[in-house]
Amino acid sequence: MHPAGAVSVIVGNEENVSSLPGRFSFQCPAPSDGMMVLLVLFAGALGGLVHALRSFFWYVGEQKLVWNWVPMYLLIPFASSALGFVFYLVIRAGLYEPSGGTAYLLVGLAALVGMFSAQASEKLKKVAEGIFTEAPRGPDSATLKASTTATATVLMVTPATGPLAGGNTVTIAGSGFGLPCSVRFGDTPAKSVTIKDANTLTVVVPAGKTAGVVDVGVTASGAPEVVRKDAYTYTAAAGTPGATGTTAPTGTITGVSPNQGPAAGGTPVTLTGSGFVAGVSVKFGQALATDVTVTNPTTITAKTPPQKAPGAVDVRVDNGTATVGISPSGFQYT
Repeated sequence: MHPAGAVSVIVGNEENVSSLPGRFSFQCPAPSDGMMVLLVLFAGALGGLVHALRSFFWYVGEQKLVWNWVPMYLLIPFASSALGFVFYLVIRAGLYEPSGGTAYLLVGLAALVGMFSAQASEKLKKVAEGIFTEAPRGPDSATLKASTTATATVLMVTPATGPLAGGNTVTIAGSGFGLPCSVRFGDTPAKSVTIKDANTLTVVVPAGKTAGVVDVGVTASGAPEVVRKDAYTYTAAAGTPGATGTTAPTGTITGVSPNQGPAAGGTPVTLTGSGFVAGVSVKFGQALATDVTVTNPTTITAKTPPQKAPGAVDVRVDNGTATVGISPSGFQYT
């Protein structure tokens, strides 16, 4: 055994010594392909484990643990191992031929890929974009073009309240959104409508005429207008010039407990605030709560209605046409 490199060959006896300098070279053979694959897979998984532990460390004590994170943490090492192997295949495909100890550069790279899997994926994407031309788009590219057969729906307006002066931006969730597209709040058209995708619009709310609840109408893709009843509430402070009808809310919502629950609904919640009277209705987003009980002027108990998708929704208490109180994004559906 000898370290890698050229050595002299020396032959001698008691009377004479003969030497040939540098005539023999010791070489450090590269690991076999099978061993390299195993090392790369292990290194990628090890890097992914470090990434998972580091991410978990950041969350502990900072946020409430959500159990559906657990499968994600368990899958990270496997995904990182596979990604490290992909990098190994790309580099070995004529870009680099490992020899001797330099083979472990690929093992170290696999570990780094596992630790920074998100960045590694983006790097692979850029490499692919440089090699391959963009695939032609199929029929889906026409989803934002005019279509007389498209049928739009409006599921939710978030946030569902805003100032009487307008100018705030809301998100409208639904389906079938395409060009041409227009949105109205009450009978006032919005001047700025942006189609983010076929299911999402962002709209700058126009100024309202009076404080209170209005319908939101969407006309998209050449189809007939679809209207979401009582989807948006204009609010105005008492004494605002030109404000008539319902001005400021007659009460308040100061707390929603618990403030999160499953999208299937049925979560018992307690609303605290002021101005609660018998006969009020409670809305979570655009859906009415069930089993609403006004315990006293400061407490309401109710059960959450189901929602089609997870996310934060406004919680509001209404008394007929008057708004009692609103808690923007007061409940999180999970």
